Amino acid sequence: MASLIKIPAEKNCLKKDILLFSNPNTTKNRNHITIKASLDGGVTWPEEYQILLDEGEGWGYTCLTLVDEETVGIFYESSVAHMTFQKVKLRELIRP
Repeated sequence: MASLIKIPAEKNCLKKDILLFSNPNTTKNRNHITIKASLDGGVTWPEEYQILLDEGEGWGYTCLTLVDEETVGIFYESSVAHMTFQKVKLRELIRP
């Protein structure tokens, strides 16, 4: 249900080591599909580095990938379609 990727500083536009985690951000159901970022190797996951992609009821399985140095892609089972691929700019997720 979750995905975790490490993006080294030399491979992204923010020039910081980034850990990205995606999952259903709830303890009850498989909804609230969220991407979270950590800049300290996973010690903290600040709320300001989280983005909610889908609030509806879906299956919630996710897979993250780096599209280019500015963009991460997420493939997930959404509430409005069987499978969804969405691109998210790193600067939208991690605002300096």
